[in-house]
Amino acid sequence: MKYWIIILAALKRKKWRTGLTISSLVIAFLLFGLFLIIILLKKDGKSIENLSDLSDLSSSKPGISLILLVFLFSMSGFPPFAGFFSKWLVFFSVIEKNNIYILLLVISSTFLITFSCLKIIKIMYFEISEF
Repeated sequence: MKYWIIILAALKRKKWRTGLTISSLVIAFLLFGLFLIIILLKKDGKSIENLSDLSDLSSSKPGISLILLVFLFSMSGFPPFAGFFSKWLVFFSVIEKNNIYILLLVISSTFLITFSCLKIIKIMYFEISEF
């Protein structure tokens, strides 16, 4: 949502509206997939309620944890994934307009998203379940 507002504030050119459309579709797909996986995951017959419920997911359900890993890396914006290209479009649209304050806002929010996603990945792959 924050990227949509930033793009709309920074853009007036037609070519970047295509970037907004692509970015919107990528973010909507990633959020839908991420929430769908979390909703459908069960641990001991119960729904996932805490991040600690995701511990040791890589050994109990390796396929689902790999799909979740791809979604989280894409949300973080790592280069080979789709989230990188949508963030790339946002960064260059803001740079082209010379909005340094908006660029700093985008970069700081990207760091927060990356930190949160890496924390979830650490729990999934490196923490052992208590059970």
